[in-house]
Amino acid sequence: MARLRARFWILLAILVMVFVSASIRILNRIASPSVTTRAGVSRPPPNWRGFVSTELGFSVLFPRKPKKSTESITNRAGLMLVRQHYSELDQAHAYGISVADLPFTNTFSEEQIQIMLNAGRDEALGTDGKLVAERKITLDSNLGREFDMEKLGGQAFVKVRVYFIKNRIYTLTAVGPYRERVSTNAFRFLDSFKLIESSTNN
Repeated sequence: MARLRARFWILLAILVMVFVSASIRILNRIASPSVTTRAGVSRPPPNWRGFVSTELGFSVLFPRKPKKSTESITNRAGLMLVRQHYSELDQAHAYGISVADLPFTNTFSEEQIQIMLNAGRDEALGTDGKLVAERKITLDSNLGREFDMEKLGGQAFVKVRVYFIKNRIYTLTAVGPYRERVSTNAFRFLDSFKLIESSTNN
């Protein structure tokens, strides 16, 4: 029992860090000045394309070819990698997925998972966030959470979906300055997310 409690708090800390790392990169985009192409003309609308990661076990639609980054997180469980793929619709709207492999298989109760999701949500809100909407979700019977929030004093709208799937946490984030446009494209991104057979996590 003590070992299970220790794992619970380790996982709680991991989830909070994943939420933060997933949102900081694209929130910085909103806070920075907009950039356009030559002659002040924005880039043309993209053709949304499918992206597949057999390594991380998912497929999803991105507006453009995604960029990839890896962040190292050190915690009580040791060194853990958080792998991110993110794509920009334009200079103000971005979509990203963050995948964190846990150091153990998820064996927690639904109540414990909801507590961890609450903590991750609260950390993602921070001091400048306002929770707009929230609901419990599932994906192939795996528990998750969707929530909408305003950040940067209302300058940014963020829609997040997070799932616990075996020993992985998948966090999908859509960010932009206007709720209506973010929501329209966010559902295209979020609803396209599918699990596939993973080459490293069977």
